[in-house]
Amino acid sequence: MSDREEDYFRFLDMPAELRNRIYDFAAETQADQPRCVLPCLALAQACQRLRTEYRPICMKRKIIIDWQKVASYMRTFFPTINSRIDNIELTPSSMTVVTPWRGEKRGNELQLDILPMVKIGLYRPGFTCYFIHDDKSLERARAASSIDVYIGYILRYLRENTASLETIIDHRNVEWLSDIQTGKITRILISDIGICGQPQALFYVNTVDMGLGDNVGVESSQRTTIEAAYFESVGLLDIWPWSVGFRHFPALRRAK
Repeated sequence: MSDREEDYFRFLDMPAELRNRIYDFAAETQADQPRCVLPCLALAQACQRLRTEYRPICMKRKIIIDWQKVASYMRTFFPTINSRIDNIELTPSSMTVVTPWRGEKRGNELQLDILPMVKIGLYRPGFTCYFIHDDKSLERARAASSIDVYIGYILRYLRENTASLETIIDHRNVEWLSDIQTGKITRILISDIGICGQPQALFYVNTVDMGLGDNVGVESSQRTTIEAAYFESVGLLDIWPWSVGFRHFPALRRAK
């Protein structure tokens, strides 16, 4: 048996234009497929040159991702360090977050901090973030309509809660932008999306002069007045669909 050298394809010897075409193809995401891992990201780990050339192309692609995977995706690729998002220049041009219908609430619901998406939108003016309910879970919800007399209200929740989230991310009120950029708003936690019940939104404010308590369960006329005054001052009071009964969406909490 004769010894002969393995025949490898010399990818890096190709012209840069051809390599970029291959990178673009590798980074394509199927439009209807949620994913928590970027397509062909392993290619960026092959060598330093591929990492330099391909990683920015891959990272900036439109992302379709399941609601439950957003937090780990952000921690892995765009962690927040000292109130700043690392690698923000590589953020995707668009994110579509799929929020499945889960029926009755079971135990502690997942909370998602959407403040990083707000900050990405400020850094990248063309950035878009959509919240959608996947078709299969909506079909299950509609199938329940024959036995659930409240299904009409539930479906209205599903439509209205996601619209409100998109409005928050796109909001450009001057006072609101100031609160985001100065760190007054430290978290925007969203929960109970896609369940049989009202969604919840907690805005954590880094201040001691608003009379806010620390207990999430506190309800009082004073708190309601403070919350309404704040959301009115930043132009967010009227975006909530009170007409469908969102009585507790949103609320303010003092940042710890």
